Amino acid sequence: MNTTQHDATAYAHELARVREHQDVAVRARRRVFEALAQAGTAQAEADELIAAVEAGSMTTAPSCISESSAPESNPTFEDGWAEGVCSISRDLLRLADVTAVPRGRAHRPDPGTNA
Repeated sequence: MNTTQHDATAYAHELARVREHQDVAVRARRRVFEALAQAGTAQAEADELIAAVEAGSMTTAPSCISESSAPESNPTFEDGWAEGVCSISRDLLRLADVTAVPRGRAHRPDPGTNA
């Protein structure tokens, strides 16, 4: 198998795993909204809570990587590792800023679901 085919296959598997995580998250989000509604939480407050949790999870994602050392002891590689971790952290922070804004999801089913 050539490298291009291997990379495409690996990427397809990664995309399938991403989709699986997304599906699980949508189902979990729906259950949390239902539980909050049953507990008497207003829809706007439920949206704020879920948005805050999702934004927080994005900003903490790179922490385990940044707190560990680069897998190689080569100083040049370590510089690139730190740069990469910082770049990913900045990207996730931008995504978290957008995610932190409630979008009224407690009022309607998530798109792309079978709700």
